[in-house]
Amino acid sequence: MKQATLLAAALIGLGMHNRAHAATDNFENATVITGSSLNFTSVSILNYTSQAGEPPMTSWGEYGAKKTAWWKWTAPEDGFCTVDTLSPPNDMPVRDTLVAVYTGASVNALTLIADGDDHWTRANGAAANGASCTFYATKGVTYHIAVDGYHASSVTATAHNVTLRLGLLPKRGMRKYGVYRIVLADSQLHGTLSFTKTSAFSFSAKFTVGKKAYPLKGVLTPEGFFMTAIERKTPAGAAPLPPIGLIIDAKAEGDLYVGEGRLYGARSNLMEAHTFPAGVTTTVAGKFTGVLNTNGSEAPGVVCATVKGNGMVTLAGLAADGSKLTFSGPLVHDHDASATGTLPVCVSLYGGGGFVRAHFHFTDNAMGDRLEASQTGHFRPANPASVFYPAGIDSSLVVLGGSYAPEKNKRALDFLEGSMGAGKLSIPASMDEIASMISENLAFDTKNKFIFPPKNARKPALKLNASGLVTGSFLDDNGKKRVVNGVLYRFNGQTLLRGQVAGATKNVLFQVIP
Repeated sequence: MKQATLLAAALIGLGMHNRAHAATDNFENATVITGSSLNFTSVSILNYTSQAGEPPMTSWGEYGAKKTAWWKWTAPEDGFCTVDTLSPPNDMPVRDTLVAVYTGASVNALTLIADGDDHWTRANGAAANGASCTFYATKGVTYHIAVDGYHASSVTATAHNVTLRLGLLPKRGMRKYGVYRIVLADSQLHGTLSFTKTSAFSFSAKFTVGKKAYPLKGVLTPEGFFMTAIERKTPAGAAPLPPIGLIIDAKAEGDLYVGEGRLYGARSNLMEAHTFPAGVTTTVAGKFTGVLNTNGSEAPGVVCATVKGNGMVTLAGLAADGSKLTFSGPLVHDHDASATGTLPVCVSLYGGGGFVRAHFHFTDNAMGDRLEASQTGHFRPANPASVFYPAGIDSSLVVLGGSYAPEKNKRALDFLEGSMGAGKLSIPASMDEIASMISENLAFDTKNKFIFPPKNARKPALKLNASGLVTGSFLDDNGKKRVVNGVLYRFNGQTLLRGQVAGATKNVLFQVIP
């Protein structure tokens, strides 16, 4: 895999998410850019002009097409800022552009800080004449940014649209995290990236592919990129496989890109960890419980999580097929979600052949903190020789849950409070597993004990653990002991107890209802 190909993909496609209005033709009314990253929609400069006193666009005196578009940006913090036109619009793009950055208060008294008419790698494919420049930005300083065609013939009636992107690589140290998956023809690559950057722009990282971890270290490029490749070993005599290409975009709201050959790739958010000053804690500190509903599976997965005041999270549970899930990491800022904090999770399963992945979102809510998720997936490889899930699992997840904070001498989360603790263990009939519906009366007392009537032939038993997870068993119609695992959780004001009955061909649903 060639470095130029991967780097071009990153330069053109990664890392700058926020959008704003198009630039103006006038320096004094330049469009204001806010924040640390920006990706503009297309702007036409066909009828733009040059103001009297405008300075050259380059350090060697080039004035361009004299159809300048203007933006201005005040740096929110110190760091290397990159502005570019490397992601051209689809409709009537200007192929050869200039970009320049100035300081100063008026158009006829500007100081050129940085300029570019190409990118330093000159490996940008169709955007070969896109412009880019990087400069060191100082917090609080306002920078004026201009884009123009390279010369008069660059801007025509059929080529007059430009875009501007801006990205800031902060000077301060930071920790960032991401998860990924790549869908291949017969399998799925998956893993995580944990990344720590210093104020000197060096970094250390751990990149995982399935269950194998690769330590990384280096120094970022001026734009905040790092790229490498991981060899994929094959049996002796087998055709070689393309290496796994990795690009890290460490800028604010940057991305993680993992590629395999020409056909397969994954772009994922690379998110910065929350930091909490001394004496300050996250507003979602505490315990959470919830279910992982898998499309096409009768039984849900179950999960519990503990969020510490410093934002560190430990998560445990079971997937829908009973596979054990454990993960830990910090809450991060997810620029694609409104959650208070997000935990990116990828648990490698089945000897590295499958996984459960999700961005778990913890949200501070007046009616009780919520646990939800996005970018989810559960992949279990098919195995026709196996009786248990022979077709495998390949599904997204729906995560429903909330904070778990039971009060002393009360039923946890007020479960079955409306029926004074009376309920039923309910297991619907399921082909090849449960011949007919099972329903067993129970009581749930204020000490959070499940009590079944004595001398019950099924010998049902349930226990609520301190984490909110529920374990137990019963005898089926054949007298076989069946193990159950569930969770007590609250979502949208409802308290529910649901989980899975371990089966021979699949797991099936159980629940406790009034």
